[in-house]
Parts: sequence; C-alpha cells; structure tokens
Amino acid sequence: MAELLTREQFVNKYSSLVAELIKNTGIYPQTLFAQAIVESQGKVNGVYYPAQSKLSREANNLFGIKADSSWKGDRYNINTGEYTPQGQYYTESANFRAYDNKEDSFKDYVKFLQVNPRYQKALKAGSFLDQVNELQKAGYATSPSYATLLYQVGLSIKGFIQSAFANVTNVLKKSPVSSILIIALFGLLAYKLIKK
Repeated sequence: MAELLTREQFVNKYSSLVAELIKNTGIYPQTLFAQAIVESQGKVNGVYYPAQSKLSREANNLFGIKADSSWKGDRYNINTGEYTPQGQYYTESANFRAYDNKEDSFKDYVKFLQVNPRYQKALKAGSFLDQVNELQKAGYATSPSYATLLYQVGLSIKGFIQSAFANVTNVLKKSPVSSILIIALFGLLAYKLIKK
C-alpha cells in the first residue's frame, strides 16, 4: 500500500519541491496543494488521504491530468466522473498521464498550466480565490462546484502551507544561497497566501 499521509504531512513532504517549482510561475501554493489533495484523495479505512486514489497510487498522477494526443508519455486508463454543462454527473473511461513518481506529477502539473493558453488568465490571478475560479472557468474540471471545493480545501491547509514554507526558509538560510533571494522568494509566497 502507498504511504498514508495526512494533509499536513503531504504538504510538509512536498513543500521544498513545490517552493522551487512554483517560483515565478504565478501559481499559488494553496492552489497547487488544494488541487493535488482534491484530485488524488482516496478513502482508506473510512478516511480520505491525499495520493490514495487508484490513479495516484497506480499512475502517480496527483492532478487528474488527462493524456490527450499531445502527451508522449505513458498512459493509464480508468473510469472517471464528469459533469455535463447542465450539471448532470456521469462516468466515462479516459486515459490519464502516468508518471514514474509523484515528483514528476508535480513538475508536469506546473508545466501543464504554463504551456496551455487557456490557463494563462489563472496564472495572472491576483489571489488564490481568483486563481481557483479562473481554473474552473478555463475547464480544468467539469464539476460545477470545483472552485468552491478547491477554495475550502485551500483554506483548511493554509496554516500547514505557511508552516511548511517557513521550515523551507529555515533550511535554505543554512545553505549558501543568497539571503536576499530567499527573503524575496518566501516573501512573495507568504504574500500570496495572506492575500488569499
């Protein structure tokens, strides 16, 4: 069985990687972690955990990114739930991107948002709330309540993210990296978190 992590443990485990990946991208840490949790959670003994869905356990796909014709990597076929524009739920079989590890899923998510023109408005959003709304408008997911769910999850993990990113800052201060760059990077991330 895959490693069981609480939301807090999940944020702590991947915070260093995420801090590096989202630098200068416009992606809010709350957005990334909320999407990873929502898209990858699965029930184990009656409790939902991040990275426990069948897709994330078997294909390391944390963000529910489908494999369209442009995807040259491995694919994983699974049934997935979708909504019609009228809000009716249905299931269908779909191909998703498969990765060698969870870290590759994080990396591809950032790249996926950056190279798709439909997400450019989301990357320029002035707040976490604006960003999740723009992702929904751009069609990241078909659920009519997707942005609301991301926002609720993002609020529930905000303290975990702030704490984890503070720990990353302390680790980086002990490395030979310039203090000015560290302060600028995490000041920007903290500002984005506080601004919501």
